[in-house]
Amino acid sequence: MINDARQVSNGPPKIIDSSAIGRLQPPERRSLQPLVINPGQSAHILEGTKAARSPTYQGSVVSADVAYERLLAGYASGEVPSPENIARLIVSLGHSKSKPKIIRCYEICNEVLSSLESNKTWQASAWFALEDAMVTALAHCGDMQAASIHRSRLVAQGSAPSANSYGALIANIKDTTDNASVAIELFEESRRLGVEPTSFLFNTIISRLAKARKADYAMLLFQNMKQAGLSPTEITYGAVIAGCARIGDSSTAEILFEEMRALPGYRPRIPPFNTMMQLYTHVKPNRERALYYYDLMQQMGVEPTPYSYKLLLDTYGSIEPVMISKMEEIIERMKRKNVEITGNHYSSLIIAHGCSQQDLDAAIRVFETLRKQPQRVKRPMLPRGSPRATIPDVLVYEAILNVCITHHRIDLMERYYKMMIEQDSIRPTAYICNLLIKGWASKGNLVAARSVFEGMQDPPAGAAAPNNHAPHVTSEGIELVNGSIVGNVMDPVYREPSSWEAMVRAELSGGDRQRAAALLGRMKDRCYPAAITAKIEGILWEPSVTVSAPKADA
Repeated sequence: MINDARQVSNGPPKIIDSSAIGRLQPPERRSLQPLVINPGQSAHILEGTKAARSPTYQGSVVSADVAYERLLAGYASGEVPSPENIARLIVSLGHSKSKPKIIRCYEICNEVLSSLESNKTWQASAWFALEDAMVTALAHCGDMQAASIHRSRLVAQGSAPSANSYGALIANIKDTTDNASVAIELFEESRRLGVEPTSFLFNTIISRLAKARKADYAMLLFQNMKQAGLSPTEITYGAVIAGCARIGDSSTAEILFEEMRALPGYRPRIPPFNTMMQLYTHVKPNRERALYYYDLMQQMGVEPTPYSYKLLLDTYGSIEPVMISKMEEIIERMKRKNVEITGNHYSSLIIAHGCSQQDLDAAIRVFETLRKQPQRVKRPMLPRGSPRATIPDVLVYEAILNVCITHHRIDLMERYYKMMIEQDSIRPTAYICNLLIKGWASKGNLVAARSVFEGMQDPPAGAAAPNNHAPHVTSEGIELVNGSIVGNVMDPVYREPSSWEAMVRAELSGGDRQRAAALLGRMKDRCYPAAITAKIEGILWEPSVTVSAPKADA
């Protein structure tokens, strides 16, 4: 994916060329009359584009699919819209990820361009509009390789994609080991090429930086945005607040939160409230402040999400004094409100009993109750066709395994892992394997720990490990990370950076620094980002090392 996003083509593109998606196929036969660009047809197609959603637009509005059918009908009779309006339609189809229709529009538009030989100026400007639209549309479709080829064509002609196209590229980078670096490269390229940034471009790059804990750079761009005369929106503030929260800068996060609330026409959105709750639950634990933002959310008429309730559970389950009764009340409240209860919520309860309260029996009772009375997920977040949408799920098993290891009950760890695989047919994740590595190492069985680690596989170089994350609700809504945990129980499990950390700690716990150093060498050979290998290197040379559960990768 990194190579896709950075791809550069050589040589100037032709006006009529095969699409990056594949060689163009001749469109269905139409009237043999020459194509005529009809203003009425242009207006007809415009109704299905984003332009028709503008507050100043006075005409009718139809879906992009309807506009596409109009395009085909007009093309069949030899009447077509302007190439610029076909480009607008391509962008609209990109938002609905209608890739085959995008390809067909591109084919037709290329034929329209060929009819403009007598007007080279129009032909050239329309070509740039078409290629720019393809960058945006294909990025939204997730085809970064094809989008980058169209981007390269523009650059090769001495132009550049629009700010919105760069924003689309940055927003849709995924499944790499260093999404933020790729995003920064694209943003800095846009600056070098003189692209005037828009609010959308600033929002996307700031959001990427915030997720990668690059809060200083995010704040710099936030100030640059203001200096450029662009007013930050609730989305901008939400991204910067998230960046501050991730690094524990609570004072700046609170100042920005209040600035956001003072925006003219401010309409509260759930993500910043969840972010502030997360800051005061997991990063800088403070129950009073976490509850303040939960109460403020409700006062402002913002409905808590399942993730809000997850944070609320952790507020009572991970911050002293632990209040199990409050957690149980929250679960009952969710049931009354018909809020989706997932394994993520029950895992909080299991961890609170078993780790915070050191009550192994109580944690097991919660787990066994879920197994005896499995709960069907009411609104499954798993992709269609996934093998299970019930609780206990992999997150519940991860919680109970963590509890077993905390209590040094490796026998129970083995028992529940076997149950997960053989009875419940739940596909393990890297985080399950990390726990197994930690458990075996704590017992001094490094042979078993190494067997687990070596039984995992590496993803392709530069790509993020797939299928390790349960579909879950975060401060930004439902996320299916890297395809989520789908597939057969015996499918390969791919290593995360935290898997290497778990194995390095395991080797060091056994006093084998040489094996630990060899693992770091393997990571460097696989070209992991420097920030990740530096963290492992720091662990390697710590004066003393104890085996501890590595945190899930951000």
